[in-house]
Amino acid sequence: MDNTQTASMDIAVGKSRAIATLPGVFASPGGVPIMVDGKVTGAVGVSGVTGDQDEQCAKAGLGS
Repeated sequence: MDNTQTASMDIAVGKSRAIATLPGVFASPGGVPIMVDGKVTGAVGVSGVTGDQDEQCAKAGLGS
């Protein structure tokens, strides 16, 4: 996203990893698990706006 903080890239990756593995969980919204047959197979992580907006973007990217 234009004009966002450069740390957002690392934060977004951290959110997706936290959702997929749980250690080092980020307490901020924006990570959404990718589920296949009831199992977590990956995650979408977003950072750059407010936590609630990050969450909306992650869900939109996932298609849910």
